[in-house]
Amino acid sequence: MKKEKNNKTKEKDDEYKFTKKQLISSEHFKNNKDVLSVVINDNEELSIKEAQERIEKFMKGKVN
Repeated sequence: MKKEKNNKTKEKDDEYKFTKKQLISSEHFKNNKDVLSVVINDNEELSIKEAQERIEKFMKGKVN
């Protein structure tokens, strides 16, 4: 039962949206500030999960 509660809390956390500036200045993304500045538009708001997905997609991209 406790595990279900943690999953619900995690899902709720993913619903919060943050601005580009908030994500870049967060401790959570301190090692990916440069990537976030490229993959998020200035007027866009993303959840932490969405930001992580964009970082992963960027990092898996091909180099020409």
